[in-house]
Amino acid sequence: MKNSHRNSLLATLLVCLAPVAASAAEGYLTPSKNGGSGAMPSGYTKLYFELASNDFAADLALPANPRTADQVILSTMAWGSSRLDAKNTSVEDLIYIPVESLSNFELMRGGNPDRWLATGGLSAGRVLLNSGEHGIAPMTDKLMTDVHVAGSVKSIQLPASAPAGAVAGVQSFNGVDVAISGVAGGASVCPQSTTCGFVFDAASNQWHARRGRAHFQPTTVQLPMPEQRWTDIVTGSAADDVVTPQFMVLPSSGIEGDILEFTDPSNSRFFRVGTEGSVGSVLSARPLTYRYSSQQGRWVHQPR
Repeated sequence: MKNSHRNSLLATLLVCLAPVAASAAEGYLTPSKNGGSGAMPSGYTKLYFELASNDFAADLALPANPRTADQVILSTMAWGSSRLDAKNTSVEDLIYIPVESLSNFELMRGGNPDRWLATGGLSAGRVLLNSGEHGIAPMTDKLMTDVHVAGSVKSIQLPASAPAGAVAGVQSFNGVDVAISGVAGGASVCPQSTTCGFVFDAASNQWHARRGRAHFQPTTVQLPMPEQRWTDIVTGSAADDVVTPQFMVLPSSGIEGDILEFTDPSNSRFFRVGTEGSVGSVLSARPLTYRYSSQQGRWVHQPR
């Protein structure tokens, strides 16, 4: 059944891929055709960027110098998950957008607001709430949803359900602060002058406001639950770092999509991280990345 579902998604995804003949303003790239990088280049009116298991990039970034109305069609047939830098999107404070196997995103650079907008594809979309004073966003199967608030709407409810790790970005276009329900910890308010990102946690069946990327210095073997979306743990050399425990135990919990990234720039191969009672994985100068899955109740090692 799982393979049948994957084959069905694959057939749909193939329809979304680039046409055989593209105009001069269009580009078709993969990581291997882009110098091994997931950082998409600027200069294309429409850029098709495709991942595969044998042509993969764990970290992706949208074009840094786009023009208004430039488009990116991002598709992946890889088994592994990637992370799309959320800079200049409605969910920028969530740091990254999950790019799962067989997902497909259509994004366009807007002029007002001057950021990347979710316009379609299998995995991205936009919801416009502009009727009455309270808007309810429908349930979604998208990994990324832009929620635009307009008209006389003053409060909204986020979708009652969404895929695990899905992200939603709320922005007001009517000049008022928006009260948001359906969020863990009670109602939240999104100021009209900004965007507010939320991630859907499968275990709690709620949306969570998760913010930022920060460095954390461990002092105990058991690592605490992260306080932000992305946590960097960087050790010193084995000789100089007398604070970081040699073996670190991954946190007992997290919020769907939380990232822990471990790096030992000295490449001493002295420090390890893992679950309690395990041998653990050795840290090196190459980042070791884990993403929390609330469905599985554990930290999952991410491919690079």
